[in-house]
Amino acid sequence: MNAIPLACPICRFVLQIAHDLYRCQQCGRTYASNFGISSLGTDDVPLDPAEQGLVDKLSAMYSTATVEEMSQARLAAGEATEELRQMYANYHRALRQRGPAFLRMFQERAAQVGWDGYDRCAALDIGCGIGGGVLALAREFEHVVGLDISLSSLIIARKVIENAGVNNVTLVHASAHRLPFLSSAFDYIMAINVLEHIFTPERMLAEVRRGLAQRGVFAGDSRNRFDLFFKEPHVGLRWVGCLPRRWMAPYVRWRIGVDYNIMHAFLLSYGDLSGALQTTFGSQWRIMLPDAAAYGAAGSAVSISNNMNRVGMWRPLLARITPSHIVLARQS
Repeated sequence: MNAIPLACPICRFVLQIAHDLYRCQQCGRTYASNFGISSLGTDDVPLDPAEQGLVDKLSAMYSTATVEEMSQARLAAGEATEELRQMYANYHRALRQRGPAFLRMFQERAAQVGWDGYDRCAALDIGCGIGGGVLALAREFEHVVGLDISLSSLIIARKVIENAGVNNVTLVHASAHRLPFLSSAFDYIMAINVLEHIFTPERMLAEVRRGLAQRGVFAGDSRNRFDLFFKEPHVGLRWVGCLPRRWMAPYVRWRIGVDYNIMHAFLLSYGDLSGALQTTFGSQWRIMLPDAAAYGAAGSAVSISNNMNRVGMWRPLLARITPSHIVLARQS
């Protein structure tokens, strides 16, 4: 049995497990296990033919390939320029360092507002990707769940976790819009580079709040739509977010010949983010400035970031144009 019970994402009843199948006694739905990963999706997580082909390829090479080779195979399957593929490859290579760095940043921000008193029993990493965040969480929590909408990413995450010799992590293929867990299951929920891919943040945040235990904390980051300093992280172009949304995809196609829609990017402004948090968490939320070092920056960028975090009276203004927002919310 999993340390954290899996529940039907529709009925919220604990699933009965038999022969790698999960059955809901309430609605009768059954869910399968794909390559040892609990697959608890609904219509929110369709496995299209391209993704199924990639899953089959990664499964076939799993026993002999390295994590790097599997990551390269996944990157090669997507639509991207060579520059973007290199950018994504560098991002993947940095994940093992980024997971602990982000967790440390989130914990420091939580301590600043006095929200660091949560228990250390169960944690959830939403949009866990290839596993950098779950490894960091596994060192501090008794039980950790890594959840992602991409089964191909989870297969690579399984390899990463296996190589690290970690045995307190469960991987789940499901949607953040329908978390397949009982209410109040987690003391801590984390989401690194995820909110910028959520088209209905209120829906995801409502699920996050349902999943948090008393005094539980949600921590995440969200790339700012109106970032004036750096390139848009998915296509490497500046100021894409300053365009009206209906112009973004045509502009990206014109500049680099890539379909922006397949990036599933929906960058949120400070107003978008604060509105969604207010709707779901009432007053129990904060938007804070990032630590540039956690994103891999060095030198003057880190100094500027540190200085921005010290100027208290200007923080609300800086939050409108900072490259990323750090999001904290608490279950009261």
